[in-house]
Amino acid sequence: MTQTKKTANRCNEYLTEEWTALPKAAAITVGGMAGFVLGLKRGPVGRLMTTTIGLATMAAFCYPIETVDVAKTGRAHAEQTWHSFQESPTPVTSIKTNLSPPK
Repeated sequence: MTQTKKTANRCNEYLTEEWTALPKAAAITVGGMAGFVLGLKRGPVGRLMTTTIGLATMAAFCYPIETVDVAKTGRAHAEQTWHSFQESPTPVTSIKTNLSPPK
């Protein structure tokens, strides 16, 4: 157990260093391929979702600071959209024209 923990910590330290662009790209690609393989039996939408989750997970593992920035920006945009939605005026009911054929 301790050997596995040491290996995982060393791998994490290696991937979080700035000069390791190619290994980071390889790790993100492997995450996407793993998600694709895991989603093969789930259909096109499931394959897309598992591939996206695999890519995003490895990208978050390789770029933790950037991931936090993206999450904070996304939350700010979501809050702004929610507040503008709440402040939007209510729709005006229009007069409906009777388009049914005569009897």
